Amino acid sequence: MNLKILTIAIFLLFAALLWKANSYRKAVRLRQHEAHYQATLVTYANDFKPGLTRAQVDDLLHTRNVSAEEAHLDSPTWDKFIKLGQEHSARFCSHDDIDVRLHFTPSGPTPEAPASPTDQLLTVTLFRWSRDCL
Repeated sequence: MNLKILTIAIFLLFAALLWKANSYRKAVRLRQHEAHYQATLVTYANDFKPGLTRAQVDDLLHTRNVSAEEAHLDSPTWDKFIKLGQEHSARFCSHDDIDVRLHFTPSGPTPEAPASPTDQLLTVTLFRWSRDCL
């Protein structure tokens, strides 16, 4: 009887240690990814100053061979997104896209107007967009 209890206790201790080690590795990996995202954000914020036109930003991105998407996900204005990575969330069937967002001030009559080459860069931010399967 004592051997059975000891075996179960050792198994549970081993399982707990494996779980803790895995949690630690995940936390380290997330910190490393976040440091990379922040460093990339700083680089873009230093190189893409507020006031640059959309055409100037497009030229700078083109010279660096960086592709960016245009969308208006959380605001009516047309922003550019440069994908940095994708992190899996703790929720089932979900992920977070990590992007550098180049947010422009629209030069058109309304924020919903199509993107214009004369739109001016307002901010450079790190943007997380969570999508679910359903």
